Amino acid sequence: PALLKGHVLAMDFVGSNGWPAPRLHEAELDEERLRDAYWQTCRATRAMYWRCHLVHGDLSEYNLLWHDDTVVVIDVSQSVEHDHPRATEFLRKDCQNVNEFFGKTARFPLDTLTTKELYDFVVNDAGPYDDDAIDAALQRALDAHEARGPDATADDAVFLDAFLPQSLADLGDNPERAQRTVEAGSNEIAFDEAVSGLLGGTDAASTASESSGDDFADVPSDDERGGALDVGALADDARGR
Repeated sequence: PALLKGHVLAMDFVGSNGWPAPRLHEAELDEERLRDAYWQTCRATRAMYWRCHLVHGDLSEYNLLWHDDTVVVIDVSQSVEHDHPRATEFLRKDCQNVNEFFGKTARFPLDTLTTKELYDFVVNDAGPYDDDAIDAALQRALDAHEARGPDATADDAVFLDAFLPQSLADLGDNPERAQRTVEAGSNEIAFDEAVSGLLGGTDAASTASESSGDDFADVPSDDERGGALDVGALADDARGR
């Protein structure tokens, strides 16, 4: 961004001589430059998370430009703050998209980090956050990945399907059920379950059910009232009066 005035945002043109910079999937990069682009993309994803407190939400080779040997992140308008309820889900998908391109569909597929390893690199809060420290952390992650060998990808399938809690309402004795409850819109029960689980209490769903039953324990049954209420008889009686 170059200037913001009211609702008008002026931005720099990313390109040369009137021609826009190519998207990453269009850029013809050799293996060395592709490796550098992957490095830059990993660093940019972490910088967005810690410096801007944002998760892109649609990060892929279609939203990355290659200009003057530099990766430029675009289409940031749909980004969410890193404490958004679905930020962890979006970040996991961003990491998966990045690795899918650089590790499979690029012209020279690279041995990338796994999705979980890249995710951990992005969210790891171990400071400091200067460029040299980030480069060193990324290099350590790549070295650890290489040392693990073929076993590095074994946990990825589990991680991609795992439930990543973002808030208290996502926790509890049964995280999977809590997730389904939140998605169904019953946030109140999910919150009760979260608190109950954290305090070591009983299952919130069953507690809620028992509580609902207790609310009507003192209400007399039809038999105790002397039979079911005859609405028709009441109506006839009212007309007779």
